[in-house]
Amino acid sequence: MPRQNNKKKTPKKPVFVGLSSSEIDSVKGVLILLVVLGHSPLQYVIPHLKQIIYSFHMHSFLFIPFLFPSKQFSVQYCSDRAIRYLSPYVVFVVACCILYFSLYIPLEESISWLQDVAIGLVVGNALPLKKACGFQIYWFLPALFTLNIFRSLYTRFSRSGKIIILILLLCLHPFLGLLPRVAKDFIPFGLHIAAYLFPLAVFAGFVWNRLFPQYRPAAKTAVCSALTVCLIIMVQAGSNVRLGALNVYGYNKVFSMLLHDIIPLLAFISLLGCASYFARIPLLSYMGKHSLGIFVSHQLFMHGLVQISKLIFFTADIFIVRFITGCIIIICSIVLSVYLAKVIYANVLIKGLVFPRSSSDWLHIKNR
Repeated sequence: MPRQNNKKKTPKKPVFVGLSSSEIDSVKGVLILLVVLGHSPLQYVIPHLKQIIYSFHMHSFLFIPFLFPSKQFSVQYCSDRAIRYLSPYVVFVVACCILYFSLYIPLEESISWLQDVAIGLVVGNALPLKKACGFQIYWFLPALFTLNIFRSLYTRFSRSGKIIILILLLCLHPFLGLLPRVAKDFIPFGLHIAAYLFPLAVFAGFVWNRLFPQYRPAAKTAVCSALTVCLIIMVQAGSNVRLGALNVYGYNKVFSMLLHDIIPLLAFISLLGCASYFARIPLLSYMGKHSLGIFVSHQLFMHGLVQISKLIFFTADIFIVRFITGCIIIICSIVLSVYLAKVIYANVLIKGLVFPRSSSDWLHIKNR
């Protein structure tokens, strides 16, 4: 008889995410609400609203995958992630380009505009995309794809290899924000954004999964208090960042750089720490489940609603009128975005083209 191997298997280390799916969805719901707020007319009504939101909201969205285990890099994994994130990117950028051309581009400028479209689609960065389709927001999807690929490659290295990678990226960190504008615009698919965020995202996942569970009750209050202090300092200092264009601080302004590294980390941990409270509001979880649909289409609807409101009463320089109008535009943009997403999801063929989860969705369409 063959000898039995009585050696006990070493159990895998657990992942202490400590959040239910509804709590994760509720955090996404809060973040997508902040995204919509940051693009709404309320940014011009409420002082410092945009400054505060832009200091952490997109960072936090990009940190979320680092809460969970990552699959190692493979051609299949790369293909699945490309289809998942780049399909809605291409569909909505092309749709916005068509609308932008029909509304704003003179016929004599169509050739140069087509060049802008080609460049915008290929590089996937904020300012080239704005020239092509009128909106910067779609930079997020190529950057999310690149960050996921970075992370899957990172998991293939040994512990010492990972430490070396993080050290190298931390050494680059103070210089990336000082890249010339042409480099920020033409480094493809947010490679520079991924390199800038990666060490912060790894640290955010480590803090939540390894340190925070041990001190969660006391840490929640401390982190929220520290975030409040940092935001007050930021507002008083008048410092601003725009992650999509990588308009961030570098070694020439060390204090501002460190401040804007700390704020998204504190904000992310604070949001996760409050997830149990957010989950008590079903609307936030519902918005989180539809966050991608809201993300890709809300600015289209918002732009149209703003133009309509200007014709009616938005030009009135009365705070309450502007505030109520902004709130109505936000609500309508979210409702219309969710409705569009539900229409897309109702048709298997269209869903597989616009919001595929992986390459299997495309194969399913091919075999129909």
